[in-house]
Amino acid sequence: MRVTAGGAGAGRRRLRSVVRRAAPLLLAVAVGLAALPVAASAAEPVSRRDRERAETAYKRASDFFEDGKFIEALREFQNVALLDPGRVEAYFAQGLCLLRLDERDQAVERFERTLALAPDHAPAHYNLAVALEQRGDTTAARRHLQRALVCDPRLPGAHFALARLAEQGGDRAGAIAELRRELALRPDDGRVHAQLGYLYAAAGQDDSARVHLDYALRRDPRLARAYLDRGRVEERAARWAAAESLYALGCAADSTDFDLCFARAGARFRLERYADAADDYARAAALDARSAAAPFSRGVALERAGDPNGARDAYLEAVARDSAYADAWLNLGLLYGRAGAREEAIRYLERYLQLAPDSERAAQVRAILTDLKKRPRPR
Repeated sequence: MRVTAGGAGAGRRRLRSVVRRAAPLLLAVAVGLAALPVAASAAEPVSRRDRERAETAYKRASDFFEDGKFIEALREFQNVALLDPGRVEAYFAQGLCLLRLDERDQAVERFERTLALAPDHAPAHYNLAVALEQRGDTTAARRHLQRALVCDPRLPGAHFALARLAEQGGDRAGAIAELRRELALRPDDGRVHAQLGYLYAAAGQDDSARVHLDYALRRDPRLARAYLDRGRVEERAARWAAAESLYALGCAADSTDFDLCFARAGARFRLERYADAADDYARAAALDARSAAAPFSRGVALERAGDPNGARDAYLEAVARDSAYADAWLNLGLLYGRAGAREEAIRYLERYLQLAPDSERAAQVRAILTDLKKRPRPR
């Protein structure tokens, strides 16, 4: 039998100090909206009354944005731009709202309008890069991130974003270099340390990975994925108890993370805690209804725990989720063979050979099949 192991505040703030989190690039950037200069405009001079009305609308929009009411905020920022067409932050803020609303094409247009008025607007270049990366245009995203750093070499998050793009392009060394530049700007940011630790771990530099992941978790124990990466470092050293403890802490930080739950189950299996492992694999299976590996692995753990009926049901769930999951058919065949259920064993083992005729186990399975077919059928 084979088991598949886990593998993988402080009160309300004005919009002028809102933090923009860009999920695809895994970073956050402080955006100083109200502090931005008003750009020159070819529009007619704005009356004092319209400027006052624009300021009132801007404050109202800021409150909506803080409260997560992005549609209402967008409308008010649009009113600001109508009343005061030269107010750069009105277009920039519209872009932020549109990003939050997943309207990427419109967000791109607003950030481009911002840059037409203020070409050296570093946060606009940065957030335009976010929108472009979300659309899949990584080349243009990289160009705007680099331009953002020319405009503001200390812009937080830009090197982090460039690291993400480098990693996506397979340039791990480039990603590490960008993260080290980000770390020079934000030496205490746990997320930067966590990402750097992950990349060092992926590069097999486990000592460096430990340093950065441990620092990240000291800074922010809620970084659930950092526990996963840190646990995998311990796994590679076969320190299964340490790995299991780290995965358990990660599961406590985020009980909905499939990979953490699956990894904890694998560590518990290695520690021969088969019943606990089976329970964790069941939780993982509930977290991801598409995973066939979770019920399959639960079946292996249940066999080790002395529960063949539970194992059978788990294997059947695995093939119900993925009919091409060869190892589940193999384990079903072996399980039924040991139970003396000749016909079922033959059927399942033949299905395995259909799916994996050239596997390392194929010759052994054929020999088992030959032996089973020689046996007389039960009457």
